[in-house]
Amino acid sequence: MLTAHLPPSQPSSFDALGDSEALFRILENLPMALGVAEPVLADGTIAPDARVTFYNKKWRDLFGFGTDEVKNVTQATERLYPDPEMRRRNIAWRESVAAKARETGRALNAVELVAMGAVGKWIHVISSTTMVGDKMLVSMEDITARKRPGRRRSGPTRRKVFSSPA
Repeated sequence: MLTAHLPPSQPSSFDALGDSEALFRILENLPMALGVAEPVLADGTIAPDARVTFYNKKWRDLFGFGTDEVKNVTQATERLYPDPEMRRRNIAWRESVAAKARETGRALNAVELVAMGAVGKWIHVISSTTMVGDKMLVSMEDITARKRPGRRRSGPTRRKVFSSPA
């Protein structure tokens, strides 16, 4: 049994909350942005018209949209990468990563990306993709503050895949 650290007025375990509700609360309140799309094609790639079924609060805050406004992968890609060349590279990368993630069942290729944020400014993120059954989970951690000039880098470096347009 997994015990959650919740205020005393709330149940203290997944069993008391119900697994689905507890899992939803965890995903909704993760400190990193999370999006879920489905279905994934048999070859491990995701169809451009695949439905986006979930964006957590951090995603909605960071990128300024949820499933009401952006209902499929193509729309999400257009919002995150408005530059056509950047979008083309993202699609090629996503297809490659999705196929590998599906083969291994693990998160793969955590890479640094630059995506369009909620207020029309470029945001630096570390993105990772995981396949679970016919679902693709994409997580993004905002590292924009770490990228400020003069800030000393620490920790492992990651390959930069996309740059903001000039």
